[in-house]
Amino acid sequence: MMPQARVRSYRSRLLLLLILAHLPVILLIVYEWFTSRVGVRAELLALLVIASMLASWLLGSRWLIGRLDRLSAEVESMTATVEGQQKAIERGQTKERLLSDAGNRLVASLDHERTLNGLAEVAVGELADWCFIDLLPVAGNDTPVRLLSHRDPNKHERLVRMSASYPIGPARADTPVGEVVRTGLSRLMPVVTPELLDRYAPDLKQQVLLTDLGIHSLIIVPLRVGGRSLGALTLVSANADRSFNDDDLKLAEELARRAAVAVDNARLYEAAQDELRMRARAEGELRALNAELEDRVRQRTGQLEATNRELEAFSYSVSHDLRSPLRSIDGFSQALLEDYDAVLDERGRDYLGRVRRGAQTMGRLIDDLLELARITRREMVRDSVDLSSLAENVIAELREHDPERRVIVTIHPQLSVVGDDGLLRAALSNLLGNAWKFTSKTADAVIEFGAVHANGNRSFYVRDNGAGFDMNYASKLFGPFQRLHNASDFEGTGIGLATVQRVVNRHGGQIWAEGSVGHGATFFFTLS
Repeated sequence: MMPQARVRSYRSRLLLLLILAHLPVILLIVYEWFTSRVGVRAELLALLVIASMLASWLLGSRWLIGRLDRLSAEVESMTATVEGQQKAIERGQTKERLLSDAGNRLVASLDHERTLNGLAEVAVGELADWCFIDLLPVAGNDTPVRLLSHRDPNKHERLVRMSASYPIGPARADTPVGEVVRTGLSRLMPVVTPELLDRYAPDLKQQVLLTDLGIHSLIIVPLRVGGRSLGALTLVSANADRSFNDDDLKLAEELARRAAVAVDNARLYEAAQDELRMRARAEGELRALNAELEDRVRQRTGQLEATNRELEAFSYSVSHDLRSPLRSIDGFSQALLEDYDAVLDERGRDYLGRVRRGAQTMGRLIDDLLELARITRREMVRDSVDLSSLAENVIAELREHDPERRVIVTIHPQLSVVGDDGLLRAALSNLLGNAWKFTSKTADAVIEFGAVHANGNRSFYVRDNGAGFDMNYASKLFGPFQRLHNASDFEGTGIGLATVQRVVNRHGGQIWAEGSVGHGATFFFTLS
């Protein structure tokens, strides 16, 4: 209904209009009254005018008041609608402001604890009276993280003490927070009843603390990202006039979603920083190891240089100091055989012959050792080398020194590599020389030099059908002074294959052999 003052105002205006509408009749009655022509007719007319005015005033007032009441109801309805829309707009603005402030806090730092503290302050300032945020530990040995905030600074300290005394973190499945974290489903309690309080806070002292802090309405939402639960956000209203609703729940879920993304990004950043620190530490350790290794290499190089100088001195000593006594032994033995042949008996001549052969053998050993040392120390000069041509030259020299031999030699053409010509010549000389030597007692001797391709690699080989060897002793072939045949059967010092291995190794290759006793042997080698 409209206010009484407004009704009286409308009625006064209506009465004034009625008087103005009946003014001619009223003037006529007054005129007849004052001209002494008053009679029954005038009195009746006056009564009719008064009755008409009274009826019109009453009916007009009733109609007008009803009309005004309807207009007033429409106005009040429109006012209520506008006020509702205004409140919705204000709520929307509050929500946008809250999300904007929260977003600014969440991106302000890559420290997730500092970030969530800012979020708690925003939520308490706009949405709740107090709140706490729980984070699950990243690793098994880490402790959970809890961030707290209360609108009242005095009660904030009580909240901190209560949280320390009564942990209700996400690790406990029997608490609302733990249940939300485990299931990933939000929980809204518009009113926290005494029954709920007894259920989740059975301790009387804890109930007193919660009541003192104020707990009327409750929202718990999970912090989830990528299908993983990172923790939970709990909002509490301490005011009985403020109960959380579905809109508040949706707002809290949006806050939690943004907070979870910020926490995940912060943790990824921390993990990346840890990895960078570990990598920097590893690089530092690697640099230190490299420096230590370089120092060791310098020391070892110095030692090797000293060793090489000693080896060169030894080689000089062998070449000059040992050769002279050997020549004396061989020369005087020969002189005894020639000058005192009539005096010496058969045994004496045999002894002197053995002395001469031993001196000559030792001389060859010295020559081979010097050659092995020379090949090891020699500086390599890489160039294109025609192995086929080298093999032909070696075979030609062997035929020249032993023209009576009839050996079928096959050399595959155009076998070229990049390497040191002198070293490769020495390797082929030893391999082909061995093949020539070990086929000396074989009829229809055959020697072949060629190459095969396997798994994209090229391997060269020297094959013969000579004496061969027992594969059980193949590991001894390339050691210095290692011989698989008696010196009486095949002469030699056992240095040749060791020399070949040194040459192949210096070219970055490998060497191996296959054979059987009496059926020849094949020596394979690769070059990088």
